[in-house]
Amino acid sequence: MRTSQRLNALRLDAEKIRRSHASGEISADEAAKQLSALKLKYVGFFERILDL
Repeated sequence: MRTSQRLNALRLDAEKIRRSHASGEISADEAAKQLSALKLKYVGFFERILDL
């Protein structure tokens, strides 16, 4: 997957979490947990970008 596609996928995933929290579907604590899991999913990707 290209870098721009991965960044877009990350943006969309984060937006989905924010929308779920804003609509009351999930609590702030659950949103934080999901965002933390999302961060862990992409940490290697960001490390590779920084090494460029």
